[in-house]
Amino acid sequence: MRVNMRFVCPGLFDGVPNGVYEVQEGCSIFECVEYCAQKHGLTLSEDWQSKVLFFRDNRPVQKDESITEGSDIIIVHRIMGG
Repeated sequence: MRVNMRFVCPGLFDGVPNGVYEVQEGCSIFECVEYCAQKHGLTLSEDWQSKVLFFRDNRPVQKDESITEGSDIIIVHRIMGG
């Protein structure tokens, strides 16, 4: 299954290019991101998912939601402050 992945996370996903990826059918957004990182030799920290927001087709989603053929997935660095 093919999905379009975009990473807007300076410093967190350096070395993982944006583009179309072939992923396993029925996988979650979390699994898809981990696959893309591993494919490009990037080892993510254990808490990386707490530092980002997940979007599928321009709508916020949870990391465990499944992807579908042709999904447009965007991973954005969470802005923290007070």
